[in-house]
Amino acid sequence: MAANDLSLALAAFNSGDLNKAEQLARRAAGARPTPDSLSLLGTVLRERGQPAQSATLQERAIALDPSCFSAWLNLAAARRDTGELAEAERAARRACDLDPRHASALVNLSVILLDQGKLADATDAIRRAAELEPARADLWKELARNLQHAGRCAEAAHAFKRAFDCNNADPRPAMAMLMALNYVDSETPETVSSVHRQFGDWFAASAGPLQPPPRLPRTGPEPRTIGLLSPDFRAHSCAAFMLPLMTALRAEGFVVRCYSQTTVDDETSRRMKSLASSWELTSGQRPAAAAQLIRRGEVDVLIDLAGHTFGARMDICLERPAPLMLTYLGYPNTTGLPCFDGRIVDAITDPPGSEHLMTEAPARVEGCFLCYEPRPEIRARGPIPRRPGGPFTFAAFAQLPKMSPTCVATWARAVAAAPADSRLLVKAPYLEDPRTWERFRLMFESAGGPPGALVRAPYVASFAEHLDSYQSVDLILDTFPYNGTTTTCEQLASGVPVLTMSGAAHASRVGASLLTAAGLPELLTRSSGDFVARAARFASDPAALSALRQSLHARVAASSLCDVPGFGRRFARMLREAWQSPPR
Repeated sequence: MAANDLSLALAAFNSGDLNKAEQLARRAAGARPTPDSLSLLGTVLRERGQPAQSATLQERAIALDPSCFSAWLNLAAARRDTGELAEAERAARRACDLDPRHASALVNLSVILLDQGKLADATDAIRRAAELEPARADLWKELARNLQHAGRCAEAAHAFKRAFDCNNADPRPAMAMLMALNYVDSETPETVSSVHRQFGDWFAASAGPLQPPPRLPRTGPEPRTIGLLSPDFRAHSCAAFMLPLMTALRAEGFVVRCYSQTTVDDETSRRMKSLASSWELTSGQRPAAAAQLIRRGEVDVLIDLAGHTFGARMDICLERPAPLMLTYLGYPNTTGLPCFDGRIVDAITDPPGSEHLMTEAPARVEGCFLCYEPRPEIRARGPIPRRPGGPFTFAAFAQLPKMSPTCVATWARAVAAAPADSRLLVKAPYLEDPRTWERFRLMFESAGGPPGALVRAPYVASFAEHLDSYQSVDLILDTFPYNGTTTTCEQLASGVPVLTMSGAAHASRVGASLLTAAGLPELLTRSSGDFVARAARFASDPAALSALRQSLHARVAASSLCDVPGFGRRFARMLREAWQSPPR
């Protein structure tokens, strides 16, 4: 009877009937419990939100049979749920010892290791899982994410491609691959553009014939209604540019309709809702239904704000729900898709002659294509004075994917060329993982960085603590080939100079556009040699740097980078020109 109850309980659990599964599992584990019956009951209780009780039952099962694989596996999951990560890791490792070829046990271990910031060990575990079950797209996708977290972006792009090859019904791994390629310093802009075009051709073909744009009643020769499509209407790095965009569009007399892919309700999303003429949720809707919602809003110009970033809805854009389709802001490259008429850029990020890198035509905003609004915490602090005395401190605060090998090598040369006591303060997620830090340190020192000059700043969770870290910084070194955007603006607005280098693609030219708009040409370089020399010159002339810092906060605030009305006029002019003479 107990064996039959156990079998029925397992069937009920697998079918999702947790009430029946618990009833049968309790009966099976009643008078004469076995390791299997106790483990199954514990698994059911964990699914019902009782991880502590689950862990107790798994431990009872292990006491009866220390080699019970399922009990160790499920104990790891239960301890993770209760936040006991060290115990969870111990249980997960024991499960892997009992069955080294069980992919799910390795996935479990990888997740628990990543929860503790042990990125390199987590990557090893998920890689073994993917090698054991190479047809599982989810394993390659998780491996790719870990590799990208570590800044190993060429490897990440390959793993995302493997995930897509396993299941090409899901375009998201391919879109993640495209995003990863923007960080890779060994690929040319032409190669990356070509991969985007290939994906765009495939995605468009899989969606069926391209829809014709809707015919809307016209009230005049100019666009009146602007639609914004994004998954990021919330506290997000793009919000610092989306808020001034929405403010500017309203001030210029446009109707602004937002089509949101997120249900997040926070202070930022509520402010955005107050600036919108209408707000519609497209999350969970099929492409045709979402497109029909946009058409009912009689949108003249639909601006996609996400490109190939997480949560983007390129499938909606392929329905062509507006007469003029533009892409902007969130993604630093061409979409590769035929549905977009233009890509909103400027003459610095995408100068004349770069058109061959885009499937869209460039819709260039005069001046900088972005307008920045500092967060209130930054505005309240004002400029950070330069610290008197002590070693000169360069700093790089960014995600590891942006810290490419070429970038780190250039930083190493800059520190080596500066006065002997100079140092580079680095802050990024996962650098507190010993193996990840050691890899980064070796990359820096093998490129000529002085031993001991690389200093790891603790990664902090709160924005206030993050701003406090600027107190110990003299000069920020920008990343390339993918420049900082929100971080660069934040640092400049905080009164901390940012030295950038302009490259050959949009992602490596955004820093040049921002600094030009801020009126700071002295912080813009055009080659690695120039970057190294300029960094060393700043480090050797503290008086000049101090003078720059004294005025930086006020200069940025008064510049066109933060001039919302001026930006609105320039952006509106671009929209009207694109409407009257579509970019392509």
